[in-house]
Amino acid sequence: MGGMICANMLRDDLFYVNPADLEAMLSKENTVLLDVRTREEFDKGYIEGAVLLPVDELRQRYKELDPAKTHILYCGIGYRAYLACLFLNSHGFITYNLSGGYRAYAMNIS
Repeated sequence: MGGMICANMLRDDLFYVNPADLEAMLSKENTVLLDVRTREEFDKGYIEGAVLLPVDELRQRYKELDPAKTHILYCGIGYRAYLACLFLNSHGFITYNLSGGYRAYAMNIS
């Protein structure tokens, strides 16, 4: 899995944003923060301004998203967001995966 992620990064198939740089990214126009975790995880804590769209619902609901906007995705540690980014990229979206997911973000703001 790590090899595939690295290969995607080297080919610029995937983009990442570090938790420390998230606020600057979100301040840009046309940027949406998507939480792809479950409702239960979201209810325990989330990043302010995030829209919940669980990865298990993504295939049915991705057309609700605006492909003209940049989407930053996060999950618990990054794997589900990685898969969601691949899916959305294949449908013409520009996405970023929050490196380390919500856990890294929560540690960074503490």
